[in-house]
Formats: sequence, structure tokens, C-alpha cells
Amino acid sequence: MSSGHQPVGSRHQIEFTLDQRDEVLAAMTDLADRHRGWVNIQPLIEAADMPEQRSGLISGWLTGGLPPLPVGTWTAPTQRRNTLRPGSIGLGHGANAKVAQRLVAAGVVMPSTWKAVQDNARRGVVLKVPADTAVAEILDWMLAAIVELTTLETTGEYRATFHP
Repeated sequence: MSSGHQPVGSRHQIEFTLDQRDEVLAAMTDLADRHRGWVNIQPLIEAADMPEQRSGLISGWLTGGLPPLPVGTWTAPTQRRNTLRPGSIGLGHGANAKVAQRLVAAGVVMPSTWKAVQDNARRGVVLKVPADTAVAEILDWMLAAIVELTTLETTGEYRATFHP
């Protein structure tokens, strides 16, 4: 399921399940420790279950160009001039509606120390996350949000694509 050890600084993918995420947490910790990089996390579905992609200006405008499956992105905190800047979480979704209230109603509540920057029907959700936030807390929230916003049947596996 996993991609195995990858050299530092190379883009790599890890496939995992909700109960087997140690390798993902270790790679996220590496990004946090180095104050650079990001990871995209997306649920996996069977190829036959992927909806047909519409093309064209009108369909792209109506969906905002967002994927049919939610994609969570965490960007590691960065160090600039002796100042540690917060990380961020982005959540792209194809709901074509604001989703913050839907997430809260489903029990997917962001910690009070996080700051909501955007909840847009087309551009998704963006949160600022304090630099000292544990990567496990970040991953837990992202996965809970992804599960809530996924409308297609998934395999129960996820793919994390790291960009160090």
C-alpha cells in the first residue's frame, strides 16, 4: 500500500487507510520540521466509479473547475527572518456550495486556534493553522472533512502526494 522510502526532496506518494497512517504522519512531520513543502490528500475510488469529466467553458464555470472528489492540501509552516509563519489547509470540493456549516453540523469542527480564511462555493475552504499544531490533528481534521464531503463510493484508501 505504501510507496516505501523516498529520498528527501523528491515528490512521492503514499497510499494509506484511516488506521494505517504512520508513514503519512512521519512525512508530514518531516515537512513541518523543514518548514517547507505541502501534501495533497484525496480518497481513492475504483476507476469504473469515476464520473465522466465534462469539458467546455460552461461546465468548467459551473463547477469552478473543482474535482469530483474532495482534495485536502496542507502546506507546512514556513520560516522567514526568524519568524515561523502558520501553515494552511485548503479543501477543494465539488459541492458547488459553501461547506463550513455543513462540516460543523457533521461534527467536523476546526480548533479555536485555527482561522478560517475562505469558504467559497467554487474555490473551496482555506484555513490558517498555527505553526505548532500537531500534524496528527491536522491530518485527522482533513480526513474527517474529506470523508464528509465525499459523495462517491471510495475504496477506503487515500493517496497522499508529497511535494517537499
